[in-house]
Amino acid sequence: MVAKRVFLTILDGWGLREEKEWNAIANADTKNYDFLSKEYPMTSLTASGEAVGLPDGQMGNSEVGHLNIGAGRVVETGLYRINQAIKLGQFASLEAVQAVFEDLKFDPDSKLHIMILASRGGVHSHIDHLYAFLGVTKEHGVKPFVHLFSDGRDVPPKQFLTDLAEIETKIKEAGAMLASISGRYYAMDRDENWDRTEKVLKVFVKDKGTPHFKSAEEYVNSEYEKGITDEFINPSASEEYMSSEGLNDGDVVVFLNFRPDRAKQISHLLVDSADLYAHRTPLTPDDLSLYSMTDYEGILTAGVFFPAIQLKNTMGEVMNQLGKAQLRAAESEKYPHVTYFFDGGVEKQFEKTERIIVPSPKVGTYDKAPEMSIFELYEKIEASVKSKDFDLVVVNLANPDMVGHSGDFEATVKACSAVDKVLGKIYNLTKEKGYTLVVMADHGNADVMRDEKDEPHTAHTLSPVPLIVCDKDVVLKNGGKLGDVSPTILELLSIKQPEEMTGESLLLTK
Repeated sequence: MVAKRVFLTILDGWGLREEKEWNAIANADTKNYDFLSKEYPMTSLTASGEAVGLPDGQMGNSEVGHLNIGAGRVVETGLYRINQAIKLGQFASLEAVQAVFEDLKFDPDSKLHIMILASRGGVHSHIDHLYAFLGVTKEHGVKPFVHLFSDGRDVPPKQFLTDLAEIETKIKEAGAMLASISGRYYAMDRDENWDRTEKVLKVFVKDKGTPHFKSAEEYVNSEYEKGITDEFINPSASEEYMSSEGLNDGDVVVFLNFRPDRAKQISHLLVDSADLYAHRTPLTPDDLSLYSMTDYEGILTAGVFFPAIQLKNTMGEVMNQLGKAQLRAAESEKYPHVTYFFDGGVEKQFEKTERIIVPSPKVGTYDKAPEMSIFELYEKIEASVKSKDFDLVVVNLANPDMVGHSGDFEATVKACSAVDKVLGKIYNLTKEKGYTLVVMADHGNADVMRDEKDEPHTAHTLSPVPLIVCDKDVVLKNGGKLGDVSPTILELLSIKQPEEMTGESLLLTK
């Protein structure tokens, strides 16, 4: 049962669901996955809700998944912490929340702008957090500009219009202004497609030729009529905002998204975080004060409402302390997940850890390239593993999640087939080089591609996920969660589990 080294392969978005209808995984060519699941010990893991530090019934996601996997424990997520603070009446009194209004008092000419993904998806944000903060601005007599990012990815593709009347009512009740609407495709890009992100900034600063609308509802409907769903709504300002001062030097901006990876690019364009990105634009205002809901590492913020919880003795840290060699590999879309998130939500470069990052294809949506860059990624992994010895390899295969978000069933089937092909190659590589292969997923997505309204399902699912340990001397316990994977791997490697790692090994001896 003792492994010399472990090769952890995370199939991103690969949920377990018995029904075959609209299940891209079940309809794909998965002969390698099927072989491994029958030949070796397999169990299912809970990847959503309280088992991963989320509110009960909340679907998991890649950030939360990799945090829990790497930490080897249940990690209280930003969503849970924020909800609790609001529920217990502590939100308004948070130090950084109070600092926002001190900033505004210090410079009476400055205006407050709020940005948020206006969604109940709970992956990057939650609309209830906007309502809570608007309650605080009203108490302080401040009338902010509200910039909404439409979702259509973690919720149904046209959910934004359904929610818009309520959102506009809440904004009006707070004495605030609906300033702009932008699809998350533009506002929340994370793959350095700066042309997309700059379209949003141009609307914020009312650049020459800024598109604008009189009625938000009519504007969204007009986008739908063109076949444009929420994710892709073109950035546009309200007529009321066009008549206002807009975003100017010295203003205060509050970004209420709690997940950092898709919050960083637009934040960078606002405050120019030189150490994080090389990209510059003359449109960036001077002396903005940016407050964020959580830490956006590398971004110059004036304050953080919910600073990160420091996680000690994550999997990567334990391996590093023992002088073990590690390899982390992923496409650019999931690179932060096998590094930043896997290491506890901080950027760490361990001494004997090498990284492979392969750029994801530059396409509008990944249904246009369902194989993404998976074969190039594998080639680099193979070359590295054949030339050097690692004690732990962590690989993310992004396709089921990234293509699954498109809602395109056939493309997602192709994506899952590509993943299976590479999984077979990885299995052969691990056999050749003496690794114990561990296969798992972080959350579901590709397992449900149609919703109850017979519309494309683009969001994650509540499905359990697989855990396969390719060692026939192992028996796996049932009832596990993502936070049990690192303890399981440590036991495979005969490494003592640190006390901070409160997950449980799922290994049973025969």
